Amino acid sequence: RWVSVGSDLKYDARRDLDDVGAKCVQVHPLNKLPYSKLDSKAIGIKNGVIFVTYSSLIASSERGRSRLQQLVQWCGHEFDGLIVFDECHKAKNLIPDAGSQP
Repeated sequence: RWVSVGSDLKYDARRDLDDVGAKCVQVHPLNKLPYSKLDSKAIGIKNGVIFVTYSSLIASSERGRSRLQQLVQWCGHEFDGLIVFDECHKAKNLIPDAGSQP
């Protein structure tokens, strides 16, 4: 999972993966995917990088399902991967106000 500030940085993520020889790894922008299970037959993402912005990570659907919940479900209990927090110093303002849900 690759978490960053802006969706345009997914191109930088792709370049970085290419630079380390991971050209076969697909990058899936989460903001282009529905709020359903990522590994469902409709979406079918089993492997690769899910690219998500910090603001998308805290977003939720009309039913209240968050992108964070979606990613946690996709990773599962046996997750054996890497979560990259790019430009994490810029995420400091994403903490919800007192009394609101994270």
